[in-house]
Amino acid sequence: MKNKKAIAVIAVLGVLAFGLGYWSQMPKGSSAQENVKGTEGKKEVKTATANKSLDFLKKGLVAYYPFNGNAKDESGNGNAGIVNGASIIEDRHEKPDQAYFFDGQNDGISLPAALQNDGKTFTISLWLRADSLGAGGGADRRLVNTGNTTFTLLLTTVLTATWYPGPSNGGLVSNEITLGKWHHFVFTVKDLESQTFFNSSLKSEAKLPNPMHINQWLLGSSYKGHGMHFHGAIDDVRIYNRALSEAEVKALFEFEKVKE
Repeated sequence: MKNKKAIAVIAVLGVLAFGLGYWSQMPKGSSAQENVKGTEGKKEVKTATANKSLDFLKKGLVAYYPFNGNAKDESGNGNAGIVNGASIIEDRHEKPDQAYFFDGQNDGISLPAALQNDGKTFTISLWLRADSLGAGGGADRRLVNTGNTTFTLLLTTVLTATWYPGPSNGGLVSNEITLGKWHHFVFTVKDLESQTFFNSSLKSEAKLPNPMHINQWLLGSSYKGHGMHFHGAIDDVRIYNRALSEAEVKALFEFEKVKE
């Protein structure tokens, strides 16, 4: 009987010791509930810090087309696009009515003349999904034209960016185009120095002999018989009046890509 009482006393003392040890590890003047609040507070601070680190996405943004059911400019600058036949579909995140599909026949989206640029400093960023390839000899598919063909993003069996401020310039962006898969493209110019990015990787750098003098941005369509219309989807088009840095391009890609 005495042994049972001794065992019971030891058990009680063990529980008390454990409890005192737990409470002694908590911050002075705090409670378990306050600890939970503290953890939540740290999460909020982390989220706020992450959002602040993306503030650069708004700097110099003159047009932003997330294609949320329409071609409105959500940068706040009122540069809405005009849709010519393109149809709204689900985007790479599988959200309905969040991207535009181009049938490769006569679809296109024209952006307003207010986005004219002297071609000395700018950035264009977009996501693309090719559903068929083009070919050489004028059978390339045009994803981006500038109305006067000073800048063109075109697709044959590879993706190529070209510009014509004088002699023909440009070059390969990627030969890794997978049909039905989304890819990210960025082209920047700063003081006539251009950079081309594909899926956040820097692919080429070049010196422009002259400014491009962009008259108008056209998405998915050919221009005056040059090339063919694009067959596939385009989404999240951004145009800046400054050149994004390589670090900013990588951050943008991470922000907009599909999270696995």
